[in-house]
Amino acid sequence: MARRPVANPEQTRSAAFCPSAQTAADGFIALTKTGGDLIRVHEIHHQANRVVRVVTHFDNGEAHARLLFEGLIEIENQKSGIVWTPANDLNALFPLAVGTKLECVFQVSAPRETSYVTHREYHVAKKVKTRLGVCEYAAFEIEERGWNASDRYGPMYLGTRIYAPDLKFVVDFKVGKHGKVTADHTLAPLSELFAAVATLRKGGKS
Repeated sequence: MARRPVANPEQTRSAAFCPSAQTAADGFIALTKTGGDLIRVHEIHHQANRVVRVVTHFDNGEAHARLLFEGLIEIENQKSGIVWTPANDLNALFPLAVGTKLECVFQVSAPRETSYVTHREYHVAKKVKTRLGVCEYAAFEIEERGWNASDRYGPMYLGTRIYAPDLKFVVDFKVGKHGKVTADHTLAPLSELFAAVATLRKGGKS
């Protein structure tokens, strides 16, 4: 559950915006900064059938949209046209609990390419606290491994997702088991999307 932010007259309205599991369903934006500069803007929309649509805006004006089951497992990249169709029940991973492990098999299809089968393994490694600006959320570190049927060496470690179930959003991704998070993240209401994207396209400086 999100911790209520401490009032501070220097905080902006965006910095004090901490959606709960209930209000996050109305949508929100996540601002990614490094060195104080805005480098990405994500808009998050909860849809039907436990699907979350995440649109990531970049400073070059591009926007990439993805569909993720529960905001965690990617099932479609709407820019590239790649679709991951699960052969097993993704509901089996939820609700999350430390120690849970799920192996998923996907039929992958893409425009002008031959479809193939890929495997993903998700292991809920531990529960952590994560901060997004002044907001604090319970989160899980989820290790991901993957392999295709043609791979000789079996599963390869792909990285660790830091996932906040209240938001249904992967707030960070660490490459390597000892990787560090180097970006800062804050949340804001959807009403601030256009202003945030405008700042992003101006070089990320407010």
